[in-house]
Amino acid sequence: MANPTRSDAEAPLATPMSWFTDVNGAAMETLARSGETFSKAAAEWQQEIGRFTAARFQRDSEFGQKLLACREWSDVMKLQQAWLSAMGQDYVEAGQRLTQLLQKTGGEFMSGAGQGALKRVA
Repeated sequence: MANPTRSDAEAPLATPMSWFTDVNGAAMETLARSGETFSKAAAEWQQEIGRFTAARFQRDSEFGQKLLACREWSDVMKLQQAWLSAMGQDYVEAGQRLTQLLQKTGGEFMSGAGQGALKRVA
């Protein structure tokens, strides 16, 4: 009796796109490594937002205390102008810090992605 053989329907399909498996594997490795990068970045982002919020509450509180001490409208106007100017500067600086954080995170992610791709090619 002849050895049973698989029918064509049961035979594994040839994978002419075996490169896709390699790319997919590299992508999964990169995704796993990037999880740590993004977790760290999210924590840094939250810390920066917390720092900014606490600093703004402090400045706003000081503004309120100084405002109550004003006796002339001209003093109120000067105080408000200084407060608005400082607030604008605070927001600009916080935006710059957050942008730098995003750039740093993006650079770390792309560096990791490049290393994973090079590892697969080698």
